[in-house]
Amino acid sequence: VVEIVENDRPGDSFNVFGIELDGDPKNNLVLKAVDLIKKDYPLPSLKIALLKNIPIGAGLGGGSSDASATLMLLNEMFHLHITKEKLMNYAAELGSDCPFFIHEQPALVEGRGELSTPVDFNLDELFILVHYPNIHVSTKDAYSGLTFGSSKGAFDVPPWSSSSIFAEPVSNWSGIVQNDFEKTIFETHPNIAKAKTKMLEQGALYAAMSGSGSAVFGLFNSRPSADGWQGKNWIGKF
Repeated sequence: VVEIVENDRPGDSFNVFGIELDGDPKNNLVLKAVDLIKKDYPLPSLKIALLKNIPIGAGLGGGSSDASATLMLLNEMFHLHITKEKLMNYAAELGSDCPFFIHEQPALVEGRGELSTPVDFNLDELFILVHYPNIHVSTKDAYSGLTFGSSKGAFDVPPWSSSSIFAEPVSNWSGIVQNDFEKTIFETHPNIAKAKTKMLEQGALYAAMSGSGSAVFGLFNSRPSADGWQGKNWIGKF
């Protein structure tokens, strides 16, 4: 949750609640988003509060979505009339994952993340189980395990188009929709691999590691159980 109000004192203030963050708060993407907008628009002093609920190093896009939400909030709050295309450009300056969250809908993302094409598919009535095994995976380390043109951790041009992927039922996604990060992350963190296997054994139509890890998600026809899972778990319905 990002909350912004005008500050009655000079300068911006920034407070983080919920999950404790490591490092200098001045490096937080929320503040970087504010600074980016302030370079082009004369905004007043701001009081900014961030409630962190999404685990760090989980591959769930917590920091990236915080940044994009801040851009959109400032645009709306101060009637800046920034176009979605320009918001996407701002977001791309903050991080490769950030432009995706400007769309607020499913999208096929290409390039460095700056090329985002909305796609239409329906997960209505399906349940999702997200499991966070209390393991922090460094995004930098995850990317360092990927190489081009090798059999291990390679980025390959997919033999399908986005339309053909999402025309398939979710139960057919396995073997088609793949996370290349799994190849190296599963070797160094076997418990993450076990979580994916467990979801499939429990009847998941599809399961995968989220982003660069460590969270794993599964899609189910009926409400799954998180009994016996170590770590943090969230269950929802589309």
